[in-house]
Amino acid sequence: MIGHFRYLVLYLASGIFGFVLGGNYAAEGIASTGASGALFGVVALTVLDLLYNWNDRPKHWWDLFWIGVDVVVSFILGLLPGLDNFSHIGGFFMGLVLGICILRSPAALRERTGDHEFEPTYSPVLDSKTQATATTQFVKSPVGFFKGRKPAWWAWWVARALALTFVLIVFILLLNNFYIYRKTCGWCKYLSCLVRPLYFRTFPHGQS
Repeated sequence: MIGHFRYLVLYLASGIFGFVLGGNYAAEGIASTGASGALFGVVALTVLDLLYNWNDRPKHWWDLFWIGVDVVVSFILGLLPGLDNFSHIGGFFMGLVLGICILRSPAALRERTGDHEFEPTYSPVLDSKTQATATTQFVKSPVGFFKGRKPAWWAWWVARALALTFVLIVFILLLNNFYIYRKTCGWCKYLSCLVRPLYFRTFPHGQS
């Protein structure tokens, strides 16, 4: 619905960020090789899509409830042995941030800024004629494209830029911590495998 390229960027970035977060804070001995971080990024995108088009969804509260159940159950499953919940958390976080950056503005904001005249519905981003028209307008007249924009439009784009800058800084800091400082936190174990510490207290050398 948002186009192949945007979906690919979000899917890969969410998976990578989830692995990096897990590499920093997951419990020792947990190998994370699945695609759950990337899938959680997609789940975050569906949450944003629902919130952005809240009034256009006939059963928005019901949709939000089931997405919430899906997220909660998945995070609880992430507490089981052999699963890296930090990969889920990192993927969901990256999905939210990138979703803010790559999705169209919320429907209410588009109406307030006047963009709803060019984007009357939430149609596929890369396949829509309105997107091509907006791109053509920007190429022909970059200054004119920004001229007359309302403060709310500028505020939203500034928020997008800040969100993208923030997540890039966090990503660099996590990589730096993984390779150099190796700092962790005492309470991180409560967000990931809860059974493993009990297992190793019972079998300190891993005997079965």
